[in-house]
Amino acid sequence: MRSRLRLVIAGLVGVGVFAAGAPTLFAQSSSPTTITAAPPFTAAQLNAYAADNWTANGGDLRNDRFSTLTTITKTNVSTLTQAWATNLGVCPSGTAACGSEEATPVEYGGTMYIQTPEHGIYALSATTGQVLWNFNPPYATWDPGFSAGSGGRQPGAAVADGMVFAGFADGSLVALNPLTGQLIWRTIVGPWQQGIRLSSAPLFYNGIVFEPTAGGDGGSISNGVEAFNAADGALLWSWGDVPQAGQPGAKTWSTGSGGAYTGNLYGGGAIWQTPSIDAKDGLMIVGTGNPVPWNTRGPGNNLYTDSIVGLNLNSGQLMWHYQTVHHDLWDSDLPNNTIVYDTTYKGKKITAVADVAKYGWTWELNAKTGKPIEKVDKVKVPQDTAAGVNTAKTQPIPQTPNTLFFPKMKNGQGRLCATTAYWDEPTTTPDGKPLVFGCDFQPYDTTSWTVTPFENMDWPSSSYSPITHGFITCGDNGREYGHEQVPAASETVRPAGGIGAGVLSLGGNIPATNTGNFSSLNLTTNKFEWHQKWSAVCFSGSADTASGVTFVGHLGEGSGSTGEGYIQAVSTKTGASLWNSPLFPAEAAAPPITYSVNGTQYVAEIVGGEGHEQPDPNSATGPNGGYGSYVYAFALPSGTS
Repeated sequence: MRSRLRLVIAGLVGVGVFAAGAPTLFAQSSSPTTITAAPPFTAAQLNAYAADNWTANGGDLRNDRFSTLTTITKTNVSTLTQAWATNLGVCPSGTAACGSEEATPVEYGGTMYIQTPEHGIYALSATTGQVLWNFNPPYATWDPGFSAGSGGRQPGAAVADGMVFAGFADGSLVALNPLTGQLIWRTIVGPWQQGIRLSSAPLFYNGIVFEPTAGGDGGSISNGVEAFNAADGALLWSWGDVPQAGQPGAKTWSTGSGGAYTGNLYGGGAIWQTPSIDAKDGLMIVGTGNPVPWNTRGPGNNLYTDSIVGLNLNSGQLMWHYQTVHHDLWDSDLPNNTIVYDTTYKGKKITAVADVAKYGWTWELNAKTGKPIEKVDKVKVPQDTAAGVNTAKTQPIPQTPNTLFFPKMKNGQGRLCATTAYWDEPTTTPDGKPLVFGCDFQPYDTTSWTVTPFENMDWPSSSYSPITHGFITCGDNGREYGHEQVPAASETVRPAGGIGAGVLSLGGNIPATNTGNFSSLNLTTNKFEWHQKWSAVCFSGSADTASGVTFVGHLGEGSGSTGEGYIQAVSTKTGASLWNSPLFPAEAAAPPITYSVNGTQYVAEIVGGEGHEQPDPNSATGPNGGYGSYVYAFALPSGTS
């Protein structure tokens, strides 16, 4: 019956300005708009690439952000014009800073659903931008005492089975009526009182909603993935990425110096990415976060943090894991989305999974077994014998081309080093201890501040084209941070009961001095199809189409510090620029999507900046230093072929 659920909504706030440029605040409209609820998708529909609709954060279960649409081509993309634009008004003019607008919109049947950090879920007409309804979480009623603040990272919703699913900063997962925005059910994935928040978009598959948890960096109980019955929100299974005493992997943790891990749920592992699914092998695949505190932990590799893991879809049983960083001291976890793809390995067709790490290497694993399908070197790394550091003697380094443009070490190991050329902080440290510039995996203790590359490949969504075999990634060259160890006696237990980051940090460089990287790595040949160095940080993510066009957002022109972003179209095969949209009044820091309604293909993106890597908002000429709450959509002029 849900597949026939339809409702006509009239007289609601809605329609935006259709002329080029900044949209006005959404205004009253009496134009009726029909909403069609997403049906109970079949397994075949769930496993298909995105086409007319974009129903999941990654476009489909594989997270590849690939669409089979071909109306917009390399020859006509230059004629794209603004179809509509809406100002949600979440970030009012004159506001110095707003929540980051980094969400991927989802769309079904002509309705778009967008998540904002501070005002919940909006339903918009995907053809006009008319706002149909808004579900703003009633935190005061739900959680007296909870404050959403700026909302944190809120990456988007999912639509399926006659519902809209979304997670919120207070640890709530909800199902909404897609026609009205009314609450169908709410479940607590993890309580905010214990530091849990939801920073990943939910993923729906065969009646199950998967939702990872975050908060470990702030001292929450440890994180993982929960699975819920889509019909009523009942918990089906739960998996934690920090094993408890007696569980497999627990012996890779130690109370040792610092005593942060006690077998009592406090080890970090915040998950920032939406999982992917290998339906053939019945696996949910996700990358996990770093251990906490960052330093002064006992010896051990700290499974299953900094790992790509494969979980049984129906039980949550850990089927395999591959740890990418042992005993992480640098927050070098896996925030970027895993993507599942088909390839040939040693003459056999297999399903594989790829993920780009913060230091710029791409991991390529057999999705069924978790074993690498490309060469990985066991590399000796610098050691530090100071109390509580407990450095791992070696680290695995995949021998795939590195997407970063950092200077490399002379020893040929291909490591990446921080330099004074990228550093804009004062050379005088807060406690007067020396400032030392090091390379990746350089340990640090209490005697100096060690500057290393930091979070260069973060969560801007990667994409994959099954036509070109290109794995397209977006990142930051030059981002560095300085760290000093916090001794065990000085570590402080946070309100949720665990130790937070447990590290002293120098703020790092100003992003306006950094450059971006935008690259396509052929996962068949393991060579770059193209490897671009941008004058501004790349912090949007990409979407590919079967016609060979890839879309990506920009923070702004030049260094990006103007705060006036835009969408660019490039050739998926060569990376050559094909089209730039007009400038927006804010940064385009969210991933674009593409969809089709009544034969018209659209490209859309929420525009509003991000707080994680702002390119000098103090000098931005945009209305709010690059921030905002706009949605833009583009289409070909009528009659274009």
